[in-house]
Amino acid sequence: MSGLATVVIALFLAYSARYFDSQTVGATNRLAILGYAVPGAVIAIGILLVAEQLNSATNLILTNSLTALVLAYIVRFLAVAWQPIDSGMERNCTQLNNAAQSLGVTSLRSLFELNIPMLRNALVAGSLFVFVDTMKELPLTLILRPANFETL
Repeated sequence: MSGLATVVIALFLAYSARYFDSQTVGATNRLAILGYAVPGAVIAIGILLVAEQLNSATNLILTNSLTALVLAYIVRFLAVAWQPIDSGMERNCTQLNNAAQSLGVTSLRSLFELNIPMLRNALVAGSLFVFVDTMKELPLTLILRPANFETL
């Protein structure tokens, strides 16, 4: 579940960086993939602090929930999924997106009909990388896992 969410967000970030070439999008991408450089325990504590603030503000119970765990995995492993997708887009999709745009194709249609089929191997590779890294990430999982929830 976290692998799929991470790959979808990485696809959106990589596509927005290629299709909408601006400094803001580039800075957002660099900030989003920074989570891989931070230790898992630090991300877990940060997620706990944010979840506790949201708990008191909205009466949602996010601490020690599966939602917090998936969100932490997304923050931690977004760079792992983003790299193969961005490389695949750099190799295959830049000129095709420009050609599709000149023919009047919308960016959303270009994403679904042109880019995703061409990026199938990169999407699978990103999913596998996230899955393997998720299986190895013990500190984050132990801090954020729900009560009575056993992991591998």
